[in-house]
Amino acid sequence: MPFLKPSLRRIFTFVLLLCTGFLAAAGQDGPSNPVAASPGKQITLNVIVTDRNRQVVTNLKAADFLVYEDGAPQQVVAANLSDVPACLGILLDNSGSMRHTLPTVSAALYDFVKMGNPETVTFLVNFNDDSYLDVNFTNHPEKIREGLGRADARGGTAVYDTIIASLNHLSKRTNCGQRVLLLLTDGEDNSSHESKAQAIVELRHSGGVVLYAVGLPYDKVSGSAKPRIRKQLEELALPTGGTVSFIENLKDTDKVLQAIAEQIRNQYSITYIQSNATGNRDVKGIVTVSPSVHNEVAVRVAGKPVAARAP
Repeated sequence: MPFLKPSLRRIFTFVLLLCTGFLAAAGQDGPSNPVAASPGKQITLNVIVTDRNRQVVTNLKAADFLVYEDGAPQQVVAANLSDVPACLGILLDNSGSMRHTLPTVSAALYDFVKMGNPETVTFLVNFNDDSYLDVNFTNHPEKIREGLGRADARGGTAVYDTIIASLNHLSKRTNCGQRVLLLLTDGEDNSSHESKAQAIVELRHSGGVVLYAVGLPYDKVSGSAKPRIRKQLEELALPTGGTVSFIENLKDTDKVLQAIAEQIRNQYSITYIQSNATGNRDVKGIVTVSPSVHNEVAVRVAGKPVAARAP
């Protein structure tokens, strides 16, 4: 697994980030990771609920949620909306094609960081052919702003290497309420030593890191996201429970990042009592969460896809 290269300006100590996140659209069934539980044990899931416009739904109560294990309904005892501090990694494409895009994106990212929970700690990776840790974990937006100012558009695009190195960095920090990576890129990977398949494997085994991916307008094909880029980002982000957004006009960058910031800051902690008759052995069941009064929503749970179904 590659490591982030030291910035040319300073050498940083590597630390960790892991986050909780999620995704499942209404009526869209997806594979769910096993959940180990004991009979009668209270289980808590961190959940984000969004509407068809990816706006956060914040008015739900415990009675609005249904939780299933192995197809059997569970007793939901609490559902509280909370703002959980995150460990957040921003991975910003600095390839040559980003030359005219970087100023606008950097300004929007600074605003994005300021919208976060004050206790959220953020690190910044500027990447092209290589990955540079320009700012280590900090809760000071001005430090991130300084790192964004060091972006230098040149070279190719090493998305896979950057994701793997950033996951390794995240894994060294353990006190995270949720763990998130935010990737912004305008092009396909053309410089990584590691493969897309390896990056997907690393994300799958990251312990719940959620990847939000943002596709930016390509310098030479203004206003359009190439289909291959879409496929690349969806294969990386969606299995983690993250989302993929494409920006066709740079003026929309602030709006897209604001929606992501709101999702990170608005989570339901749903607690249910696990019920089964299997004795003391662990139960590896499929858990689904569905709001009982909202049909057209997306529900994302604990870094894995979950089906949202009308009762």
